[in-house]
Amino acid sequence: MTQRTPSSQPGHRHAATVAGFALLLGSAAAAQPAPPRVVATHPAAGAVVPAGPLTLSVTFDRPMRTDGYSFIGGPPLFPDCAPKPTVSADRRTFTLDCKVVAGRSYQVGFNNLVHRNFVGEDGQPATPAAIRFQAR
Repeated sequence: MTQRTPSSQPGHRHAATVAGFALLLGSAAAAQPAPPRVVATHPAAGAVVPAGPLTLSVTFDRPMRTDGYSFIGGPPLFPDCAPKPTVSADRRTFTLDCKVVAGRSYQVGFNNLVHRNFVGEDGQPATPAAIRFQAR
């Protein structure tokens, strides 16, 4: 009488191969760096700002490509802003010159599921984020 070990039994070799392949895929996914994320905004979420000129900025946790950006929003929640941002020397902060009106609430997004043009140097889009603030 012969005794089979689990690896020599029919069907077990296939299961071991599938398990090994899944482990390989899992480690490849784990090796992918996390996407860029917003670490600071001006104004901060929930802020109440004076009416008039406003410097709107978003800062990411790493340098970003400067050939695209996605400030998300539209009237009436998006402030009146210059069409293009300036970018800091370290390529982490994008700034728009805007104007806000007293008594209004605003909402500004940075990337979303469709518009993903804030992109890290590695081509990975930043995780979407948004802020809401008011002008007094």
